[in-house]
Amino acid sequence: MRDGNLASLNSHLSVTTNADNASIFNYLINNRVFSLLDPMSLEAALQEWISSLVSSLPPDIIAIDGKSLRGSNKPSAHSFVHMVSAFACSCGLSLAQIKVDEKTNEITAIPKLLDMIDIEGCTISIDAMGFV
Repeated sequence: MRDGNLASLNSHLSVTTNADNASIFNYLINNRVFSLLDPMSLEAALQEWISSLVSSLPPDIIAIDGKSLRGSNKPSAHSFVHMVSAFACSCGLSLAQIKVDEKTNEITAIPKLLDMIDIEGCTISIDAMGFV
């Protein structure tokens, strides 16, 4: 970012006058931009964008795996948020992810996840948790 642009940006933000480019970027991303976006619209736009990228790639190996998110449990709750994701191995791209309902497991979330992506011609890899 050029010094003139940095000074102009600093005049509109409540950050320190000696802020460097990284702190301004972090401020914008963390405090302004994402708080203004509708989460469902952002998810739909990202899903559409990723689908357009994947449609131009040759068939791939897609790994399905679930993870519990650390720090996602509330003090009064006894469970963590559990997510299942689909990962395109050859290009290193996460294709989709879905939250597992609290009273279920990965097995019920995997069909919903696979419906979100185009799996035609792909090899799907699922760990033991995904099998009945």
